[in-house]
Amino acid sequence: MFAGDILIMFLEYLFSVTVFTIKRCKSKTWPHVTATVTNSDVPKSGYSHEAVVDYLYQVDGERFAGSSKIPFLFQSNAEVCMKQFAWELK
Repeated sequence: MFAGDILIMFLEYLFSVTVFTIKRCKSKTWPHVTATVTNSDVPKSGYSHEAVVDYLYQVDGERFAGSSKIPFLFQSNAEVCMKQFAWELK
């Protein structure tokens, strides 16, 4: 890997963490509900890695679907995170 590749990898990861943090801060005022995990995966991507968790939930009788992308610098860390959600799918 060249120094330029490492810089791109780090910048991509930093961007993903920033987006994740902003979304998380905005959601702090939302009501807390129980969700059902429908899928979890670590898709192949560019330089950084994400654990993607899809879920269903209900608020005031209305059903919603959502997806969270949790950024990681290393694929192995994303896979460990994804496996924490996978047991709910069995």
